Amino acid sequence: MNTEQLLNDAEDKWTELESRCPDLRLAIDLQRRLVSRSLKLGATIASYSLAPVMVTPTAAATKLEKRLPVLAGEMFDFDATSLKPFVLGFCEDFATGRLDGPANRLHGVLKRGEIEVGSLLSASLARHQTAIRTKAEHVGVAPDLLWLVAELGVAPLAHRTQQRLLTDVAESHQSLCSALAHWQEGYCPACGSWPTFAETLGHSRTLRCSFCGFGWEPTMHRCTYCREAGTSLLTATHDPDRPSLRVDLCRSCGAYLKDIDVQRRTPFELLAVMDLVTSDLDKGAARRGYTRPSMPDFTTL
Repeated sequence: MNTEQLLNDAEDKWTELESRCPDLRLAIDLQRRLVSRSLKLGATIASYSLAPVMVTPTAAATKLEKRLPVLAGEMFDFDATSLKPFVLGFCEDFATGRLDGPANRLHGVLKRGEIEVGSLLSASLARHQTAIRTKAEHVGVAPDLLWLVAELGVAPLAHRTQQRLLTDVAESHQSLCSALAHWQEGYCPACGSWPTFAETLGHSRTLRCSFCGFGWEPTMHRCTYCREAGTSLLTATHDPDRPSLRVDLCRSCGAYLKDIDVQRRTPFELLAVMDLVTSDLDKGAARRGYTRPSMPDFTTL
């Protein structure tokens, strides 16, 4: 899809969501600004000739066989100059809403260079959540907001990187193709993040990474997070009138994952939109006492 088609598709989903859940109007307005900016950022990153890290297909396959995400422990090399205006712009987007105080504070810290944007984005690519949160506390900005702004600022680059390292070359490299086909972990084989939801298309169930958008299809039916199977797992339909929207609940670890029937795979650029559209599933799981776990930590490599 081109940018216009993506925005039209998003607008249709936002319009339907606002008619169904008018209390989400402010969240929709914020996401409208964030997605528009993210699409412009994606166009900028599309001009990059190289991925910010070079991992050979053989090395990638070896890491996957050891249950390690391909990007874990790698060093990233890219020029953040063209990305900094977008990072500051995301702060400005948040400042138009209820996070005006924390967002303005973060904008000032980033603009003055108290947090170097290139280092921040590299840490986000490497999924160094603890380091980013520690830095936020050190300079006096909201840790959750800094993590989110960093993700927004570099997610399109993570998406392009996994495409270059995995999607575009897997079919021509047997060892990498086999390693991906045998990946049974709940975390993303590219970056190590948890999925934002599962998409069911016919008989195929694909987990979609919340950060880089990679899709993978574990064949074992077990908890995405703790790997428990059997009676520990429940699948609940939140709304009987919408059976295409379900949530998988794990009684062993208390975590949940949304499972959505789709007619086609959600484009990377609209994953956050679909996440918001299905936010009633999150609320329903929370009312039952289920949560989303912290991100896996691969920073000790």
